[in-house]
Amino acid sequence: MQHKQQMNVMYLSHPFSVSFYIIDADSCLFVVIYPVFPYTMRIHLRRTTVKIYTRKGDTGTTSLQSGLRVPKSDARIAACGCLDELNAHLGLLLSMPDIPDVARISLHLCQSDLFSIGAWVSSSHNLSTSNTQYLDKIDASRLEKNIDDMELQLPPLVHFILPGGTPAASQTHVCRTVCRRAEIAIHTAQVNTTGISTVTAYMNRLSDFLFVLSRYLNHVAEHNEAEWQG
Repeated sequence: MQHKQQMNVMYLSHPFSVSFYIIDADSCLFVVIYPVFPYTMRIHLRRTTVKIYTRKGDTGTTSLQSGLRVPKSDARIAACGCLDELNAHLGLLLSMPDIPDVARISLHLCQSDLFSIGAWVSSSHNLSTSNTQYLDKIDASRLEKNIDDMELQLPPLVHFILPGGTPAASQTHVCRTVCRRAEIAIHTAQVNTTGISTVTAYMNRLSDFLFVLSRYLNHVAEHNEAEWQG
């Protein structure tokens, strides 16, 4: 691989487009996907370095997307870390075989959404400015429709239920709790900018979606829910 910056272009057949950036503090692979024709996408890959390690973060600082160096304890970095953790948990959930296709599609979209939100958090030069271009595809109403569709097939919820059930349902509960923590981390970062209401509404709805999905996964597996006996 050459050390100079390079650009590759690929074409894929796909019915929709997603735009996201992989946010890495010191070694970035930028990925931008946008429609070229109704059923194709152009994917631009631009690699800015050839190594995973650069030693730039060895002193406890890292870079926001703008290039600004900040301590790794910065609240924005913590928020991006929570989003990354949630995305990894969703990836583990998707690795399980008993995920219905309709849920699998929704979860993949959620993973892309989390990358976009991470890019939005990381793109702020300070705690009062941010870039909203990454939020174009963030839509809580899509999750609401998913929730409504699943609840039509579920028995009414009349008791508190304990996290658990099938491995997939249990992992979905883990995703739900990490989602709540990520939502709090975004608030803690005080990214009080245009777009914050879109992000917080989406994160709140995502945790609701994951709760209902856990019930749905137990339901389709015919696994009884454990009710709280308090």
